[in-house]
Amino acid sequence: WVQDPEKGGGRVIGEMTHFLDLFNFFTGSKPIDIKVVTCSSPSEDHPITDNLAAIIKYGDGSVASLTYTSFGNAKSGKEQLEIFQGGESAMIDDYVSLQINSVKKMQKKQDKGHLNELLVLKDMIKGKIDDQVSLNDSIDATLGAFKIQEEIKIKD
Repeated sequence: WVQDPEKGGGRVIGEMTHFLDLFNFFTGSKPIDIKVVTCSSPSEDHPITDNLAAIIKYGDGSVASLTYTSFGNAKSGKEQLEIFQGGESAMIDDYVSLQINSVKKMQKKQDKGHLNELLVLKDMIKGKIDDQVSLNDSIDATLGAFKIQEEIKIKD
């Protein structure tokens, strides 16, 4: 379903949008330029939309790099996030471990934040907290995904 643009939006729209939203949140800025490089030999098992690297330049000078691939081993971790700023480094590995500089913290199981997201939504509905994400934030992430889709089509 995830490769089907009608059902799941395809990988870029259905999955990468979430990472673009996260990058926008961490930078507190809007993307001003996106460049995409795709795998040169896609196959039916590894379509071009599953194997790409996007470099996103932000208005505040930040740069984010998103590598998305289906070539890895299914038994290894799926998602890694690294952040570098002001002499500090942080790494999240498959939502199981967090390392800030040289201090590593582990969880017993993977936590992508779905339960916390529902709890925040409940508090928003009850009026206990304000919106955590604006409509403009969602639009910015979606426009970034559309730009990646456009770059892929240009290269096809």
